[in-house]
Amino acid sequence: MPEIREGRVEAIGAAIHYKVSGRGPVLLVLPDGDGDADASDRLAADLTGFTVVTYDRRGTPRSPIDDPLEPVTMATHADDAARVLIAVTTHAARAVGSGLGAAIGLELVARHPHRVSMLVAFEPGDLDVDTLDVVALNASHARIVPAISRESQDGGARRAAEALAGRLGVSLVELDGDPVGRPRAFAAQLDTVLHAVTAADGTG
Repeated sequence: MPEIREGRVEAIGAAIHYKVSGRGPVLLVLPDGDGDADASDRLAADLTGFTVVTYDRRGTPRSPIDDPLEPVTMATHADDAARVLIAVTTHAARAVGSGLGAAIGLELVARHPHRVSMLVAFEPGDLDVDTLDVVALNASHARIVPAISRESQDGGARRAAEALAGRLGVSLVELDGDPVGRPRAFAAQLDTVLHAVTAADGTG
């Protein structure tokens, strides 16, 4: 397991806990589920050649909210992710998000286009593609890769990924494994996708 460095960044109405491991171009991992960064530890360990950044979404124990009654929007989550990136790098970063993390990643690209060079949006769940700001996503010049697991039995996830690919006019990519159940297989496939083109961070 690579050495893990931890930090905290102040956001509007919350303090966001984040973790950094590895060396190389920055790769932000946006988790699904409860948003705890620890769920991505195995994936981070299997992703070599990257500085992997994960964080706890606001509202989790290590990322407390000042006012628990304050509504948390997708825009809020995206702004939190941008603050984490600002804390760890001055360059545009690659990103991978699964489920809710994929939806947050898309909002991050739309709201903070200079922060992301590439986004792999893996099984974006219940994403409403009709509400996407396609103009902002295309104007960002970030490469967006909708992806699905070859092994997925979730028809809704596949339909969402296909709809996202269609809305953006790009190809759907099928990967082996998944970020939690089979992270090693997923990491190997993801590495290939992340290095398929030279990203805007100039690191190839």
